[in-house]
Amino acid sequence: MDLSNLLLVLSLSKFEISQEGEDIDENFSNIFIDKDYKKVRYYLWDPEELVIKCKWQYGYETTLSKIKQRLDLIGYSIMEAKKRYEDYVKSYPGDASNFYSFNDLYNEYINLNVIKSDVVETIRKNEYGGPFCDWDFGEFYSKVISPSEVFYKETKYNDLSKILSLNLDKVESNLISDEEFYAQIDPLIKLSILARNPKNLNLKVTWRSIDSFNFKLLSKDDVQKSKNFEKILIATEGRTDAYILRKSLDLLFPEIADIFYFLDYSQTDDMNISGCKELAKFCKSISQLKHGKVIALFDNDGDGVEAYNEAKKVVSSDPNLLITKLPILDSMKNIVEKDPWDNSEKKVDINGKAVAIESFLDLSLLKKTIKIDWEKGKHRQGKLKYKKKYQQIFKTFAESRRLKKGKYDTSKLEYLINYLIKEWIKHVNKFI
Repeated sequence: MDLSNLLLVLSLSKFEISQEGEDIDENFSNIFIDKDYKKVRYYLWDPEELVIKCKWQYGYETTLSKIKQRLDLIGYSIMEAKKRYEDYVKSYPGDASNFYSFNDLYNEYINLNVIKSDVVETIRKNEYGGPFCDWDFGEFYSKVISPSEVFYKETKYNDLSKILSLNLDKVESNLISDEEFYAQIDPLIKLSILARNPKNLNLKVTWRSIDSFNFKLLSKDDVQKSKNFEKILIATEGRTDAYILRKSLDLLFPEIADIFYFLDYSQTDDMNISGCKELAKFCKSISQLKHGKVIALFDNDGDGVEAYNEAKKVVSSDPNLLITKLPILDSMKNIVEKDPWDNSEKKVDINGKAVAIESFLDLSLLKKTIKIDWEKGKHRQGKLKYKKKYQQIFKTFAESRRLKKGKYDTSKLEYLINYLIKEWIKHVNKFI
């Protein structure tokens, strides 16, 4: 969907990250979800009454904390942001020797006090007679965080008197090309850095239209049709794993749920994966083809670990394929079992032997002692006793959308999802 007939602005709190008129792709639909569409507040300088007025219009808005993981998953982890910035510097025409390194840019943004960004408004008012005049993002660099050595020595972000005492025109005259360069940095690179500062995470990210009689307002339909990020397939050992992960994402991680998808187990069985051996074959097959982003998730039981190791041997290097297994669970390290010979009790660590997706469910609601059914002759391979009942309890809560109501312990499921996200980002970063 073409958004070129819209004038748009992306901001963090009052701090504008992208402004109209900049020569960049202004489509930020990938960082928002449908429920972020709402009436948002913005401020407008009235030059006649010389006051700032508050207005409302429909746009997209959510907190930076809810966008942070989306940025990581759609190609703006900090390592990917670094690569994007360095590519931008290389492609920029003219002498780039004076431009910031990524580390310098990072340090400027990570230390930027967004909440006190009224510094910018004060400079605007002092220089132009109004706090919301046409002052683009590149000029923010030349006047506030300029690479000029003189400027660095004489100013601090929070020292207005020093900033305003400078001969800004003289500083700016040496930095015209710098203004253009910094104004055109991908706004999502800037946002990715700002998201690393915990002080910024509760601030609101807003994407809205600029008031203009020549341009229409940003609509929900425009944004839905313009999303273009590449989704990630999570391939599991079977239908139950996919169901539990799908519901967990939808209910516990709604901000990123649409980034992931699963095989359609409503189709016939021969269209899907059933078991760890088939999942290993799937990894081998797709590694020989051009394919999209895939996370292959094996159980952390005896058979799953064996198949996982086999798949890792065959597929050694594929940037679009992460082969992983369920993470270690501390709660599964000391499962009490009775010795069948003398009835004595011993503690067993079942990680790597009998941990499947059910181990991440709330096992306390059944009010039964956790027990393992071991396969005959294969003590390294087992499964949870009552696993079907654990599945049914989860389904009851999930279908009634009560997972987050406090009666169902979702801590292990949240740990699992966060683990998969971290493993994916770590995997992608290896190939940068």
